Amino acid sequence: MLNGRVQRRTIILFVIFTVTLFLVAIRENLVGNITQSNNNSENKSSPTANEANSLISSSTSLKTFTSTFTTPAQKEPLYKCHIENITGTNFAEIDCADKGTYNCEQKPKPESSKCAPQLRKPAKNQNCSSQEDFKALMKTRQSRIAEVCANNISNLQFSDKPPKELFHFHGVGGTGVTWCPVYKAASSNTNSYFCPLYYDEAKCADKTRNGANLWRFSEFFPPEERDVPRFIVVRDPFERVLSAYRDKIEGPGALPFLDLVYYDILERHRLIPSHVMFQKQEFLKEAWTRADSLLKVEDNREMKGRKIYMENSGNPYENPLSATFEEFLRALLTGTKNEHWDLIETSCTPCSQHSYFTYILTVEDYDCELNNMLRVLGAGELQALHKKYHQTNRNVRRGGEGEMRDLYEYYGALPGDLLRAFYDWYRADCELFGYDCEQTMCEIEEWKRRFSSGHSL
Repeated sequence: MLNGRVQRRTIILFVIFTVTLFLVAIRENLVGNITQSNNNSENKSSPTANEANSLISSSTSLKTFTSTFTTPAQKEPLYKCHIENITGTNFAEIDCADKGTYNCEQKPKPESSKCAPQLRKPAKNQNCSSQEDFKALMKTRQSRIAEVCANNISNLQFSDKPPKELFHFHGVGGTGVTWCPVYKAASSNTNSYFCPLYYDEAKCADKTRNGANLWRFSEFFPPEERDVPRFIVVRDPFERVLSAYRDKIEGPGALPFLDLVYYDILERHRLIPSHVMFQKQEFLKEAWTRADSLLKVEDNREMKGRKIYMENSGNPYENPLSATFEEFLRALLTGTKNEHWDLIETSCTPCSQHSYFTYILTVEDYDCELNNMLRVLGAGELQALHKKYHQTNRNVRRGGEGEMRDLYEYYGALPGDLLRAFYDWYRADCELFGYDCEQTMCEIEEWKRRFSSGHSL
């Protein structure tokens, strides 16, 4: 009697155990199918195995998905399908490419990304506005600066000091005109427009002399009366700082910047092996000397925009032979100052009680806006003279496709925290002059995402 009971209990336990194993196997096979489907699907938002497992344990009931599900890898998932487990009560949601006989709903088309990188075309200044439209545009920009300075919604710190530099060109119109130079924002080109006030045509055509000598003839203490017009030329901070890096730092850079590159940026921000730390100053001097000799022999213009490596050198400061963009920005954000990348807000202080600007011009539409300003001031003859020896300056054009790719590639290679710190640093310039730097940040992040996933523009 007892043996019979034991045998029955043993058989019952064996059956229960077998059924349990069978149900577990079915369940794991179901999850495996979902995982395989997700791996084959091209839609990145498809559930993972863990998400599918969670969904299967939910209590929502839908119609039964009766066929084995497979996703053709070569097709774009167009339908949202629901799959039930063996009990008919729980389900997982997955993507499928063919509606077939399954319980599938058509997926809405994905919206195009608002952050899609834009290969912006260079500003050709072909659609020049009338003088009346130009005056209205200047009023709009003045109002924006006044509003940002007054409201300061972003809680920025604005300087109340006078502008660092102001140059008054007394030969323009009746009162003359005062300029606050922003370097790497068409400053050389602006210089060339006013050259005929002080030099003859031959000297103005010579770029080597059409530079700092002009300042000797301008007035360093311009009149403060607000009826004397003042102007400024501004530029997108992302483009301006990249232009400064490529022009002054990258490659060996420029001769006047070698001390800054090696004894400021690289000495503080290049990581070198600990076993050569005792040779640090020797290596710095050696790299400085090599860069100096290259710049004196090579055409500096041919060396701009490319990194130089001394492959057989054991000197860590020669590979590459200048600061990388990341090293440069880390130095910039920790105190390395220079007029070519200083904030416009601190150099020309548009929020200061000592400052005002009648004309706020942009690099993006430089030719049209400067010529309109000269005509309004009654100095149209400068425009005519300038055409005789106009110097081509790539800084007065917003970058074409190649330049925009450079912008995305340089900033896209930065660590996320450094990119955000850069944006925060230049946020005042973005807001004061109406540059949508949040959109630029968005485009850079999208570029990084596409690049990492193997997609192109």
